Amino acid sequence: PYMGVAGYADATGEKVDAALLAASQLAFDARRHSEVRPLYEQQESAGLHDLQRQQMYDAAEALACLRNERVVLYFQAIRALGADEPASPGPVSRLHGEVLCRLRDPAGELIVPARFLHPIEAAGRGVELDLAVLNALFRQLRAAPHALPHCERLGINLTGQSLTSTSFREKLRELLADSPLPLSRLCFEITETAAISNTVVASRLLDELRAQGCSIAIDDFGVGMQSFERLKELPLDVIKIDGSFIRNVAQRGTDYALVQASVAVAKAFGARTVAEFVEDQATVDCLRELGVDFIQGYLVAKPRPLGEALSEVADGAR
Repeated sequence: PYMGVAGYADATGEKVDAALLAASQLAFDARRHSEVRPLYEQQESAGLHDLQRQQMYDAAEALACLRNERVVLYFQAIRALGADEPASPGPVSRLHGEVLCRLRDPAGELIVPARFLHPIEAAGRGVELDLAVLNALFRQLRAAPHALPHCERLGINLTGQSLTSTSFREKLRELLADSPLPLSRLCFEITETAAISNTVVASRLLDELRAQGCSIAIDDFGVGMQSFERLKELPLDVIKIDGSFIRNVAQRGTDYALVQASVAVAKAFGARTVAEFVEDQATVDCLRELGVDFIQGYLVAKPRPLGEALSEVADGAR
């Protein structure tokens, strides 16, 4: 688990909300950087409104990008970790990986998720983000018909707000009914934190997606206090083990034990495992020894524009 602490003078009324927002942002930053220590912020009340204005500006800027179809999709490959499978990058003949979202601001600058994801979720607009990504993905796939037979599996992230939204479920049904890919080639990824918020309601959507042929993956597995408990309550096909355990798995005994336990439990539930943030061969060798099924990270491939990946597999097939 990750913790952020924000201390303010006279934190009452609306200032309490700002203090909580600051602490939440610090925890989000700690998790993003895989820091296992609390982050602390001390500000006087004069800084509270500046923080609130910045959060609102980021959310407003991001939402304007969504409404104006300035969503830019990237793709990061996932590779099987069989006994003879190479870990390093090679020619791509099929697409199996995660679809990642960037936003392009009016000046043409790419905005990364670390800047816009938390403000959008804090504003309660996660559903808009998820629908914008799905619409952008399907548009790009329809524009690249020669690549479609070579799209093996595409992972699509969902926010926790979408998991419990009735309107999102209805709109998702409409989108999937006109999907350019067979639904068996789509994998919806949810974070462990999002799954914990309302397991019963989330399970209904995930069950429906699986019934249509989609796969379900839980992302950042292991960062929460109830990781293994979630496996009993959610319909899962893939477990993506959090990169904070993967980076030092070959050197740190505790990380090795946690990954080993995750693999064993995943196998017991019939789920496949993906190790995130794989960056060197020593880690690959260790993960292969542990029986991890797939790897993702810079050693395999860096994120790149989805359009480039689609063009590459389409050109290779001609």
